[in-house]
Amino acid sequence: MAKNLEDQKRETFSVFDDLQSKQRLPEMAIVDFHFVPIKNTANWSGFMSEIKDMGYKSEPYEDEGTLEISTRPIALSAERIWFHEKQFTIVGERYGFAPDGWGFFGIENNRDLMS
Repeated sequence: MAKNLEDQKRETFSVFDDLQSKQRLPEMAIVDFHFVPIKNTANWSGFMSEIKDMGYKSEPYEDEGTLEISTRPIALSAERIWFHEKQFTIVGERYGFAPDGWGFFGIENNRDLMS
């Protein structure tokens, strides 16, 4: 886990570049971001409510201690991932959460959006 936003950004770009160097990545994807509580007093409902107000879907996995936030399909790039990750990180810190990684599900065509 990065200690500040600049370190986190470098890590995100590095991971994306590494993935891209090893495989063909989809042009569009739904990106899932994982956040973990860093305090016993982390406010799950507050974080989820603000994320919903921002127009995103979130799902708690409290037994695993993780909150997953999903984007709509986006053009997959390090810049777009970082755009969302930075927003979620800033909001998450207010509620006692820290980022714990991301992953994506590629969207190859419009049929994938219907399922």
